[in-house]
Amino acid sequence: MGLCFLLLFLSISSSLLPFCASQGIIAPGKYISANQTIISASGTFALGFFSLRNSTPRYYLGIWYNKIQKKNVVWVANRESPADSLGTLALGVDGNLVILDATRKTVWSSNVKLADSAINKTAGLLMDNGNLVLRRDEAILWQSFDHPSDTFLPGMRLGYNRKTGQRRQLTSRTDAEDPQPGMFSFGIGTTGGPQFYIWKDNDPYSRSDVYSNSVSYAKLSKLRPFAYYLTINLKGDDIYVTYSASENSAILRVTLVPDGRIELLLWQEINNDWLSLWHWPSTYCEFYSQCSPFSSCDPKGSQDHCKCLPGFQPKVQQEWDMRNWTGGTCVRQKGIEM
Repeated sequence: MGLCFLLLFLSISSSLLPFCASQGIIAPGKYISANQTIISASGTFALGFFSLRNSTPRYYLGIWYNKIQKKNVVWVANRESPADSLGTLALGVDGNLVILDATRKTVWSSNVKLADSAINKTAGLLMDNGNLVLRRDEAILWQSFDHPSDTFLPGMRLGYNRKTGQRRQLTSRTDAEDPQPGMFSFGIGTTGGPQFYIWKDNDPYSRSDVYSNSVSYAKLSKLRPFAYYLTINLKGDDIYVTYSASENSAILRVTLVPDGRIELLLWQEINNDWLSLWHWPSTYCEFYSQCSPFSSCDPKGSQDHCKCLPGFQPKVQQEWDMRNWTGGTCVRQKGIEM
């Protein structure tokens, strides 16, 4: 390990010392800022600051793939509170991970209530699975996996806890270049039977079938000799979905893109790009309420996706002829009684 050559002191209630990127740990008295990063033990992920290319600079703390040339940020700490100047990540006086702007104002905190005895004994660690944790000894006090951005990584859990009410769900970006929260979110619904939802401005946009039991799926990739596994847990208080790959070298991520689609992506080093293995919604019928009451949706319909149920007919045929299936209500045909 090379020696840290930058020996500057910053007074934030105490003197802080910048540290070598390879250490991967934020310990009391150490911080990262500007172009410094910390790297997970295996070198897979990096944590550091980045800015957007626009007329008004905004700075974020994020996690990205360290070994991939394209900076695909998978988690952003302060996406709701970007700093207008280069920040500093350190352990605050209360033992939490904090981001301070140039004026030493706190713009983000892990915000954990800590006992006085634990305040000076915490540390931050970037793990090999992309999870940033605040811990005391081996106990995890806070983790970024419980506060996802727009990306679902292998080993992460999305869902909710019946007892605590805590929800873990994705929220899209505003657009491809802006990590601030967008209009779409993805997770497991908390009412009715467990099913996946994509919400648009908190209203249902697409939903899956209802799951009645815990299930596991295995899917073989046609592109490489590996499988990826999806597990849905409905037992106990913690209701969640998680996934993994059979081959550690396969780099996978699930992302909720700004237009409201969930995509499973595989990194292809040979093409230096991400390949979409699967996306949802993929057909007209997978969008929420695309057909009016008393009608059904045919995903194989080349043009007419919606059809009135047997015994019903369009109330306004002109609406259906114009393919306005959400506004064109189906009504019972005359002369037919139940």
